Amino acid sequence: MDRTRKELRLAALELFASEGFDRVKAEDIAERAGVSRRTFFRYFETKEDVLYIGEHRFFDVFATTFLAFPASVSDVAAVCASFAALASRTERGRDALLLYRKAISSSAVLRGREQDHVRVDMDLVGRAIADRHHLAEPDDRCRLLAATALTTYRIAFDKWLDGPAHGDLAKVVVNEFALLAEVVQQGPSAGAPFSSD
Repeated sequence: MDRTRKELRLAALELFASEGFDRVKAEDIAERAGVSRRTFFRYFETKEDVLYIGEHRFFDVFATTFLAFPASVSDVAAVCASFAALASRTERGRDALLLYRKAISSSAVLRGREQDHVRVDMDLVGRAIADRHHLAEPDDRCRLLAATALTTYRIAFDKWLDGPAHGDLAKVVVNEFALLAEVVQQGPSAGAPFSSD
């Protein structure tokens, strides 16, 4: 990502987090980044576009990593290892991710759009799983695994983001997937919210 694009993104995230997404205009972002309004629109069509830089690239790298695992590795283990492998890339952007989360929470419109992005992400993961099994389209098993895997990853991601600044995202991801495996294999422990007692 070039320097101007990075500066615009950081300016936008800071403004969205402090002022709220709905109150910030493209002109405000350009001014904060020290560029013209015209320069802003050379890089982004809308102020919302600033939020989603690199999202598809993340899932392209995820798919490449996931598909490189041999068939002897289970889908769940390959998904877990792929997300863990991407952790160092994610960790470098922690400060921006904290601002991003605050920006999203500032706007009902963005919270709705975030759900749209989650559905797209699930589709991308589901397609990678289908590709691993040489399916033309994701079937119900692919979609279920994609939804479960992304939910598990997002829980790990939120735990990491809420934790100490030097936290190890890969370790949190591995721990959450281990917990998922434990729950699936053994069921919830006695007295847990899902027990019938």
